[in-house]
Amino acid sequence: MGNETSADGDDSPQRPRFIRRLHPTLEPIGWLQGKWQTSADIPNSGHCPGIRNNGGAFEFYERMEFWCQNTPWVMEWRSQCWDPEDNTKPELVMSGYIKIDPAGSGKIAFFCNHNFGLVEITEGRLRDEKDLVLEPKAVAYTSFIGGPKVRAVRKEIHCVDENTITMDLFMDNERSPMFHHTSMRYKRCDASLCWW
Repeated sequence: MGNETSADGDDSPQRPRFIRRLHPTLEPIGWLQGKWQTSADIPNSGHCPGIRNNGGAFEFYERMEFWCQNTPWVMEWRSQCWDPEDNTKPELVMSGYIKIDPAGSGKIAFFCNHNFGLVEITEGRLRDEKDLVLEPKAVAYTSFIGGPKVRAVRKEIHCVDENTITMDLFMDNERSPMFHHTSMRYKRCDASLCWW
């Protein structure tokens, strides 16, 4: 990476251009790669006892992306969630990685960082090539995070077809044992068709 000059004569350093090509080691989860979004008309739903006034129920829109920088065994991920009543800024931003065990065990780990101070790791395996079930492995959070504190997270990601995936998230926190927290349905979106 040097001080390359652009075609228009600008002598400022050029940003590297990444080609988001799926590395062959990631083929088992290649169906995740791409941009995904919830319906702009029908928000996803969630439930978290003790957090919301209306019995813990809430709705949200989400967009997320899985991509690979042509790195073996690792796929990057990011997500942003909005309240349907105020879509001017995301309420929840998450990022992380999915990693396939290079030793060939078939294990897959999902590392997820939340903007409110939580980090969670889930680990599991593919079932029937299109179902990824991830069990709780570890949770850590900042000392000043609000409650109730999350103790464990479980994820189920299912490929319905090449343009549709679903994700169900289960959570265990200080107030409630493992419960069904969110149910999401995403459609693959071409960059020119995304509502975001």
